Amino acid sequence: MDSVDPSTSHQQPYLANALKPWRCILTQIHPILMWEKPLSPHILFGLITALFGIIHFMHASVLTGLSLVGIFACVLDYLMPIISEKYLEPQLWREKDEQTYSKLIVQLLALRDSIKNGFDLALEARRFRPKAFYVTVISFLMAFAWVANLFNNLLLTYMIVLAVTMLPGAYTNGYLDRAKQRVLKMGGNSSPKSTKKQ
Repeated sequence: MDSVDPSTSHQQPYLANALKPWRCILTQIHPILMWEKPLSPHILFGLITALFGIIHFMHASVLTGLSLVGIFACVLDYLMPIISEKYLEPQLWREKDEQTYSKLIVQLLALRDSIKNGFDLALEARRFRPKAFYVTVISFLMAFAWVANLFNNLLLTYMIVLAVTMLPGAYTNGYLDRAKQRVLKMGGNSSPKSTKKQ
C-alpha cells in the first residue's frame, strides 16, 4: 500500500504543498491511525465513541448534522493555516516529522491509486460483463438497504466510521492478513476430504 504508481509520483510535491497547512496535525494523527503505540486503537475507539455519543444525545436530524459538520470543516479550513503557521509549527514541527510527512504523502497517493484502480475495474466489469456487474451491485445495495432498515442509522454510521478509522492500523499491523489466513484455513478445513485409496 506504500508503493505509488511511477506515473503519479510527480504529484507528491503538489500534494505535500497542498496539505502543508495541515502537516503538523497530520504528523500527530498518523502514528495513532497506524497503531504505532499500544494505546492507539483504544484512543481511536474512545474518541469516535464519544463523538457519536454527543451526536446521539443532541438528537440532531441528518441535515442538521451535515450542516454542523460543514460549518466546522469550513471554519477549520480557514483557521488552520493561520494556527499552523503561527503556533503549531514553531512548537511541534521537528526534523523527524518531515520523514513522517513524506511517508504519509506516499500512502495517500497509494490509497488514491488503489481507489482509482477499483473504479477502473468496476467500469471494466460494467462494460464487458454487464449482467454480472448489475446483479452484484443491485444485490449488494438491496442487502445494505435491508440491514439499514433493521438497525439504527446512527449505529450503522458509527460502525462504518469505526471500521474505516481502524482499517489503516489493522492493515499495517498485519491483522487483516491474519484474519484472511484464518478464513482461508477454515474454508480449507470445511472442504470435503479426499476419498481414500481403495
